[in-house]
Amino acid sequence: MFDFSKLDVPLSKGSHASPEDGLCLMEMVAWFEGEPHSDLPVCACPVLTAFGQVLNDRMPDDLRQSLLRPLVPRLVGTRSPEHRTKRAEILAWFAIREAAPMALRAHGLDEWAPKLEAAETLEEGRDIARAAAAAAYAAAAADAAAYAAAYAAADAAAGADAWRVIGPKAVAAFIRAIEAGPQGEFRPDSGERYAALKELVAA
Repeated sequence: MFDFSKLDVPLSKGSHASPEDGLCLMEMVAWFEGEPHSDLPVCACPVLTAFGQVLNDRMPDDLRQSLLRPLVPRLVGTRSPEHRTKRAEILAWFAIREAAPMALRAHGLDEWAPKLEAAETLEEGRDIARAAAAAAYAAAAADAAAYAAAYAAADAAAGADAWRVIGPKAVAAFIRAIEAGPQGEFRPDSGERYAALKELVAA
């Protein structure tokens, strides 16, 4: 079985005109599924795509490779409208209870962080976050929660040292959201597709 954690074709920051120019996380998902080059693959859940795009662009390169790249095959086949709300809720909770409190403390708004961490409902968390302007973006709902959570994580991790803390937590939330609905599995042609991708990028 092909071990995708051994993948050494790098993920790159930002979007790209073609695979030869580089691949971000979601562009690699599109390529792996055989879709046209895009960072909005049809095969992937829009909530996960939104979160993945921001993490890909804001993470330090080493974390991008070690934490995000192995998730490529799991993101294939995640599009499932009936699971979008659950996935958004998972990422919203991550924003409210983990990322936003870290961001608030980093901005000296320590009094708001424990209130967010103790929120019992998304609505309560949204109200608290609205009251704390620095964390307001962390309380969005539905698909926007994916952007909110990722940007909250990115802002909380303004420095490299902080990313060592929030980056793995963000990816853990990402994995929980992936697992909340259908996800990709090992494909018999995974090794062959990877070899073709490596050759393409090296050309």
